[in-house]
Order: sequence, then C-alpha cells, then structure tokens
Amino acid sequence: MVKKVVEFFRDSRNQHLATWVQTMAVVFGVVIALFQLSSILEESDYKKGEAFLKFESEFASSISREMGLIYEYHVNREKLTDASYNELYPRDSFIEARNSVQEFITRLSACGDHNVCPDDSVNKTVCSISRSMYTDLSRGVSWPENWKIEFSEPMFYESKINAHCGLWERFKFWYLR
Repeated sequence: MVKKVVEFFRDSRNQHLATWVQTMAVVFGVVIALFQLSSILEESDYKKGEAFLKFESEFASSISREMGLIYEYHVNREKLTDASYNELYPRDSFIEARNSVQEFITRLSACGDHNVCPDDSVNKTVCSISRSMYTDLSRGVSWPENWKIEFSEPMFYESKINAHCGLWERFKFWYLR
C-alpha cells in the first residue's frame, strides 16, 4: 500500500499533486510548531509571573513596612530630642530596615536581569522603590551624634534608578523635582 502511494507521487504526471501535498505537510508542521511555541511561551510567562508574585508578597508583608519605618525615622527626627529619639527609634533598627530594602531591590533587580521575572514589572517596582528610598535617605537629617551615620549609598539608588526607570521618569526625577 505504501509502495503504491510512493510510486503514485513519483510519477511525473502527478508531480503537481505531490508538490501540493508536500507544501500542505510543511504548512501543518509550521502551524503545529507555532501552537507548541505559543504554549511554551505562555508557560514561561506564567512562571515569570509566579516568581514576581513572591516578590510582591514579600513587599506587601515586610518591605513596605520597612520603607514606612525609614520615612518615619526621617520625619520625626526634628520633632524629638536626641534622648527620646534614641529611645523610640534605635539606630540598629534603622540600619536593619535600610539594609532589608536595599537587599530586596538587589534581589528583585537580579530576578529581572536573569529573565526569571517579567522585565516590565521589575522595572516599575525597582524604579518606584529606588526613587522613594533615594528621596527619603537624601534628606538633610541631622542624626543623633552617637549614631555616626550618613546617607552612604546614593550611587546604589542612582544606578537602580538609571537602570530601571524610563527616560521620562529619570528626567522628571533628576531635573524636575
């Protein structure tokens, strides 16, 4: 049976039909490959979204609180005396909060750099957090003398802003604020 089909298509009188059948086989093969590629890409997008959701969950559960604490440290500094400020806001808690946010930004940025998380979501989140942290930490706050602390990581936040914010956002942040 197979031999007769092969002989039929090898016959010069049936060459046009053989060419048409081969073309249809190629077209069906391409369509099937596109469907498979589409499902692979959807699965990849799903996995990237799932990885990013873990960061979103971490942000909601702890990092946003740490950022709020840093803001509170800055806002209340001028309102309190050194003694009451040290009692309410220990230096080690401030440093721990600052480091937690910086580590989160670093991990999230790496997640986007290594294509584990979706680039758009990573860029928006890292840009927003970095701008906020740069603004909060670069305020001219006079810390208690025993703290011996200053804003020592402007380059970290500057590099994250420049790497993850769009051109317009960078322009607004650096020149219009």
